Amino acid sequence: MMTLNSLWIAFLCGFLQSLCVNTNLPTKSAKMKELYAALLQNSSLDIRPGLNSPRPLTVDVSFSLGSFNDFDEVKEELSINGYVTVTWTDDRVFWNPYQYVEITSVIVPWGSIWSPPLVLLNPSNKISDMNRELTTMRLLYNGTAIWTPGDVFEVKCYADVEKYPFDEQTCSIGLAAWGYLSDEVWLSVSSKFIDTAFYKDSGEWRLKHSDMNTYVKNSLSVASIRFTFKRRSSFAFVNLIMPIIIFSILNIFVFSIPPECGERISYATTVLLSFVVFMTVVSDNIPRTSAPVPLLCYYLISIVIESALITICMIVIMHLHSLSPKDPIPNCLQSCPVFLTRKRNNLMNVIPAFQRASSGVKLVDVTETTIQLKNQKHSKDTDFGSYAPTWFDIARKLDKIMSYIFVTLLVITNIGYLVAMTKS
Repeated sequence: MMTLNSLWIAFLCGFLQSLCVNTNLPTKSAKMKELYAALLQNSSLDIRPGLNSPRPLTVDVSFSLGSFNDFDEVKEELSINGYVTVTWTDDRVFWNPYQYVEITSVIVPWGSIWSPPLVLLNPSNKISDMNRELTTMRLLYNGTAIWTPGDVFEVKCYADVEKYPFDEQTCSIGLAAWGYLSDEVWLSVSSKFIDTAFYKDSGEWRLKHSDMNTYVKNSLSVASIRFTFKRRSSFAFVNLIMPIIIFSILNIFVFSIPPECGERISYATTVLLSFVVFMTVVSDNIPRTSAPVPLLCYYLISIVIESALITICMIVIMHLHSLSPKDPIPNCLQSCPVFLTRKRNNLMNVIPAFQRASSGVKLVDVTETTIQLKNQKHSKDTDFGSYAPTWFDIARKLDKIMSYIFVTLLVITNIGYLVAMTKS
C-alpha cells in the first residue's frame, strides 16, 4: 500500500508541475510580444535619440579582428575580416523587467530602431554598408543598444616596400556616422586595443601592433582603427637574397682561375647569365611598384653590373695575356709605376764577363757600364732596379688589382644592403 501511495503522489506532483510550465510559457511569450510592440511604437528610425540633451549622442565603437586576407602592394589594398561592436543608449527603448516576467534583453532586426549609419571612409572599391541588413541588434532594459556588424573590410593603404622583404605596413580603417556632425553624434572608443581573441597570423604577415583612436575631420567624428603588419621575411631571404649573395661570391673566384687554362671568360659569362636568368624569376616575387622602388631591386642590379664588369675585365686581361712580347707597349703603360716590375740587380751581373775574369777591376769600368745601363733606361741608384714591363706583366698586375677592387666592392655592396635592411 505504501508503494502505491508513493507512486500516486509522484504522478500528482509531475502533473501539477507540467500544468505550471504550460501556464507560464504562454505568459512569457505574450509578454515578449507585448514588449516588442511597445518598443517599436516608442522608437523612431529617422530621429536619433538624445535630442533633448545638450551633448551629442555618444556611440562607443570597438573592433574585433578575425583574419588577415591579403595585402596588394601594387594596388595598395588591404583585405581583412572583422566585426565592429557599436554601443549607444536610446532613451526611448527601456522597460521595467518586472513588468515583463524578468525579460532583461531582446533581439530585434536591424532597422527596427534608430542606429548610427556607419560607413567606411577609405574603401578600395565601393562604400561598404557592413552587411547591416543581415544583422540584428540586442536591446537591454536600461536602453542600451548593441549592434555588431561584420564584413570583409577592403581599404586603401599606402604600401611602403622600400625595405622589402623586411618591410612592415601600417593601414587604418576609418568609420564615421554618415550625415551626422560631431556635435550630434560622437564616436568614442572605450578601449584603445583591438580584440584579437579570434585572430591568427597568416603565413606571410604577422600582426605587430594595433590601436584605435577618434578625431574630427570635416566636422565628422571619425573612429580610426590602425594595424601594423610585419612581413615574415624568412622565405624571401632564403629564396631571393641568399642566392644573390652566393652568386656574388662565385664571381670572386674567377680571379683564382689561372689565365693559362683559358676558362676564365666562360666562367664569368656563365655566372653573369645565371644572374640574368635569376632576375626573371625574382621579378615575379618583388612588388612591382615605383613609389618607392624596393632596395632589393637596386641591390640586384648592382650585383649584375658588377658581374658584367668582371666579365669585361676578364676579356681585357685575357687579351693582354695573349699578346706577344714583340707587340709594342704604349709609353703610358711603360712609365706607369703600377706596372713597373722591380728586379734585384747583382753588380757582378752588370759587369761584362771578360772584366769579371780580371782581378783588377777599376771603378771607371763600373761607371761606364752604369752609363750604358742608364742609356738603356735601367737605374742603378740602389740594389733594386725597375725595368719596362711586358704584356704578361701588365696582365698579371691588372688581374691582381682588379681582384682586390671587386672583392672590396662586392663586400661593401652585400654588407651595405644587409645593414640598410635591418636598420629601423
